[in-house]
Amino acid sequence: MNAKHILLGAGLAMLSVTTHAETYSGGLGSETDPYQVRSAQDWVELTQTPADWNAWFVLVNDIDLAGVPLVPVGISGMRFTGQFDGRYNSIKNPTILLDEDDDVGLFGIVGALGKVKNLNVVNADIHGNEAVGGLVGRNHGVIRRSSVSGTVRGEDFDAGGLVGSNIYGAIDQCYADVAVISNSDYVGGLVGYNFGDAITYSYASGNVSGQTFVGGFIGNIVGGYIFDCYSTGMPSGTSNVGGFAGGMPGGMIVGCFWDTDTSGTTVSHGTAAGRTTEQMQTEALYVDAGWNFDHVWSICDGVGYPRLQWQIPETDFVCPPGTGMEDLAAFSRCWLAVIQPVGDLTGDGTVGYADFAILSRYWLDSDCGRYGADLSGDGKVGIEDLWIFSAHWLHTGVLECRFADLSGDGFVGAEDLLILADQWLQGR
Repeated sequence: MNAKHILLGAGLAMLSVTTHAETYSGGLGSETDPYQVRSAQDWVELTQTPADWNAWFVLVNDIDLAGVPLVPVGISGMRFTGQFDGRYNSIKNPTILLDEDDDVGLFGIVGALGKVKNLNVVNADIHGNEAVGGLVGRNHGVIRRSSVSGTVRGEDFDAGGLVGSNIYGAIDQCYADVAVISNSDYVGGLVGYNFGDAITYSYASGNVSGQTFVGGFIGNIVGGYIFDCYSTGMPSGTSNVGGFAGGMPGGMIVGCFWDTDTSGTTVSHGTAAGRTTEQMQTEALYVDAGWNFDHVWSICDGVGYPRLQWQIPETDFVCPPGTGMEDLAAFSRCWLAVIQPVGDLTGDGTVGYADFAILSRYWLDSDCGRYGADLSGDGKVGIEDLWIFSAHWLHTGVLECRFADLSGDGFVGAEDLLILADQWLQGR
């Protein structure tokens, strides 16, 4: 760590004394009442308050950091050991230009107890010396369900689209669409250097350039394992260049693939398998390898690469990927559909004898929350509820249209259309 970085740390420690009282946009920093980050000012406060780097945070909404001077959260000697939940919101346009400093990213160093999850970083421009990543420079903790797009530039070792250096850290269900550019070694589309623990269910799609140990997914794996991952970017360097991995002196790679067409190479280190674009966009390839399409992955067979289920917009009902005309057509077929009629207490789509049995069981019960039997909302189950129930006897819902009930009110209507319009063309 150079003198400039030490001075930066000392300055942040001093600033924390004066900024700690701001308490962001709410919260107490605990697990049950985390600090709320809802503005660029809140994020800057976090970067300037090392005393809070062991606290709990939530990102309440998208924030735009364009034009905001930034430094990393967590540095050597003062790692981020807290919990940051992005709630699937985005931090947009962050720029961090510290080309003489190590451990550079939105989070500089995440400690062993630290966790970053459910966070999207959009159009990042991150420039550092050694251990540079779009989300985390050096990771010792857990990163889950997060993504980065943009550009990462490193002057020395360990540059990656998501994480520069992963040391006994865990990465799960993440992806990076990042151009990674380094003047040195250990450069990867997702991670530059991995030693210990696991990288699972993740992918990288950006082009990667460096000197030696350059890979479309990972620059060099020395320990740990990589499980069910893939890459599509083109790696370039002077030696030890691989479609998936630039080097593999240790560790394991299981069930992983890279695209030989888009990467421009049929060579990689380790046991990842190179396949053509056509093969990479075929579901059977991954099913045969044991990939989990029930809870983790999704694919439009023959149209695109696998995507993580968490990243798919709720309005992307059908293939091809992204919210478009095909989804609008599917939505239109369910217009004004009743998903769950009033009185359907079992949730099977029909008001019948099983529902009547539940209503009878809680007759005159004042615990109105039970099974939703208080249909009138007056705080008890009684004659008014029976009249409402009778009026809907044998009514049937359209359960196959549950996907279109975006507002969750049991009916496909104007509120759902507004949500669809708000996400129009996302993912295309």
